[in-house]
Amino acid sequence: MSFTTSTGSIANNSSTFTGGTASPFAGLSVAYENILVGADYASSANATFTVTLRNLVVGRSYAVQVWVNDSRSGSTATRNEVVGSSVTLAYNVQQAGGGVGQFSIGLFMASATNQTFTMLGAGSSQINALQLRDVTGTSYALPPPSPYWGGFVNGNWDDATTNWGSGQAFNLVKTYFTNAIYTNLYFADTNILGNPVNNNLITVQAAGEFFNWVTFINNSVNYTIQNISGAIGITGSTAIIKNGNGTVTLSSANTYTGPTTVNSGVLLVNGSLGTNLVTVQSGAVLGGVGTVNGAVKLAGTISPATTNSVGTLTTGSETWNGGGTYIFGLNNATNVSGQDLLNVNGVINLQASANPFVIQLVSLQANNTPGALPGFVDYGTYNWTLATTSGGVQNFDPALFTIATNNFLNAFTGTFSLTNSGNSLVLVYTPVPLIAPILSGVPTYSAGTLALIFSGPSGQPYEVLSSPDLTLPLTNWLVLTNGVFGADAIEFDDNNATNAQNYYRVTSP
Repeated sequence: MSFTTSTGSIANNSSTFTGGTASPFAGLSVAYENILVGADYASSANATFTVTLRNLVVGRSYAVQVWVNDSRSGSTATRNEVVGSSVTLAYNVQQAGGGVGQFSIGLFMASATNQTFTMLGAGSSQINALQLRDVTGTSYALPPPSPYWGGFVNGNWDDATTNWGSGQAFNLVKTYFTNAIYTNLYFADTNILGNPVNNNLITVQAAGEFFNWVTFINNSVNYTIQNISGAIGITGSTAIIKNGNGTVTLSSANTYTGPTTVNSGVLLVNGSLGTNLVTVQSGAVLGGVGTVNGAVKLAGTISPATTNSVGTLTTGSETWNGGGTYIFGLNNATNVSGQDLLNVNGVINLQASANPFVIQLVSLQANNTPGALPGFVDYGTYNWTLATTSGGVQNFDPALFTIATNNFLNAFTGTFSLTNSGNSLVLVYTPVPLIAPILSGVPTYSAGTLALIFSGPSGQPYEVLSSPDLTLPLTNWLVLTNGVFGADAIEFDDNNATNAQNYYRVTSP
């Protein structure tokens, strides 16, 4: 161990602080008296001692005992010393010749090979004796730090910042992992002290971090795990478990090779995972716009981006089990950039049977809020690609799917179906066949106005076109009006029917 002082120098006297023949000092053993009569002290007033304990072993428990004593009479008998900013020791309890000082014992678990504490005396700092003992394995040993994230200082996940347990560094937690005392790290709604976790945006530092298992048991706190620029995140043979109804977002690159299991809640992969298997249990959700390089086994839900946004999620081969769900959202009926997509590097293996796999169709407005899908018209035909694969869709059978349209908020009269087109899975909308409008009676003309009466199936769109030249392509005809048929016939007057010859056409659409 060593001492430094904030100002001045350190002096030593081996016999000054004696109480002579006065009690209670004189009643001590000679060995104990010899400990107390000498001291190191600062040569300057109000100087702070810094005591450095060296050659510690990280993870072991230590007891450090500090004595201060001045058994002389006079003004020095009233001095005291503050140890570690929290414990005050009197130099002379009796404040008289022959009085004795006090000692303090502190317990700590080493989180580094060298650790320090401070001492500040009234007048000048002084230390008469110090003893450091390794108490690991005894009744004095401290319990190991909890492997729960606390986020006490900030969101940094590194070896040194005291964000774990009740305020310990991660390198101390890893010591107990190495000794097989711990196998799991936990991220929950509260820290081990029972207080809410505030720092839930967690940044893995340059070296990356690893553990046997990382378990999220979050309900009300949503965690995001990111990396500093250019660094890897969770690495090694780590496995991840997602429990609780909250959301965990992995927003950067991770190379861990253990399995990922989503038991409940939402796991968003906006960065990348390694080649590990990702299992999504019933009731849980896998989403995001990143890359899952491993296979996905799906009994729960997969939703590119999030349930209220659109994007592309890339994965390895996927197994779709009965009861699983693909939430397909889109905010534009005709532009693929406004539609979800699964990009599968491998195959989709359909394993549904009596319990079908569900395609949940979700219409979004342009701002990604639920609502009617822009650009969708009931009489149009649409082919929306749900997934592209490099190896095809195995065991494809439209009868093994259910297409849920309860969250598709446009009115429609046609039908949705699935097709396996090449190596892609495509959702097709087929409108009902259009019925030609019917003219009622003979059009009438009077004073430059031509009157038309026509009808068609309720809900079917119509247009009224005109042209002085019957041979012109329909695209060159003038659209006079348009609308949707209702229960009653449509009456339309062309008040500009002044040409000597004009042709009219009523179409749907």
